[in-house]
Amino acid sequence: MTPEIDTDALPIACSLEAGELAKRGAAIRRELFAAVEERRDLADGYAYRFPGSDELTDKLLAFAAAERTCCAFFRIELAFEPGLGPIWLTLRGPEGIKEFIHQVFAGETRDAEDSNVAAVPKITREELKATLDRGDALVIVEALPEMYYRKTHLPGAINISVEHVDRLAPRLLPDTRAQIVVYCANLPCPSSEMAARRLIELGYTNVREYAEGKQDWLEAGYSTERGRAAQAA
Repeated sequence: MTPEIDTDALPIACSLEAGELAKRGAAIRRELFAAVEERRDLADGYAYRFPGSDELTDKLLAFAAAERTCCAFFRIELAFEPGLGPIWLTLRGPEGIKEFIHQVFAGETRDAEDSNVAAVPKITREELKATLDRGDALVIVEALPEMYYRKTHLPGAINISVEHVDRLAPRLLPDTRAQIVVYCANLPCPSSEMAARRLIELGYTNVREYAEGKQDWLEAGYSTERGRAAQAA
């Protein structure tokens, strides 16, 4: 018997590289989620109703098979209504899964009912580069899992993956008034906003998000570093 996997223990981290994730998210928004007829809110995800056409059946089956490989944290269910009726796609996962679905697949930043939540302040690539060049006091946080951080990260960045913010922030970010910039893979990646928002909720008062992330930094030709996670001062 195959042992049951605790999906709540799996981090929200896609195995695709940043550019691949961006392209895949755009394709899914265009070819699949544009056909959604109804969305139902669940405690740990969403259920989507699609027309019961042969074309969408093929697309949904292909989507489910692909996501099992690249996004192992998903619990995916497909239900086919009788009489060639609608098809229901259910996506569930650990804490933070709704933000991931919104930003990567559904092309949203948040639900309408959350529109009263203040946006996380942003910093541009050039503003961040100028801050580093001046030598201003700054803590840069990469919100991706350590395997991606080790491959390459922004100069001087520390690693606090989004699912470990509550545990690591008190130790690695002891000054709640410090200037902090959080980034992840690229614009479609939700981890930087999720981590930045959580830091703000924990009482950090000077947090900004570099939303375009590591892909944008690399495309500009700016220097990066490699290796194990650095420790905050």
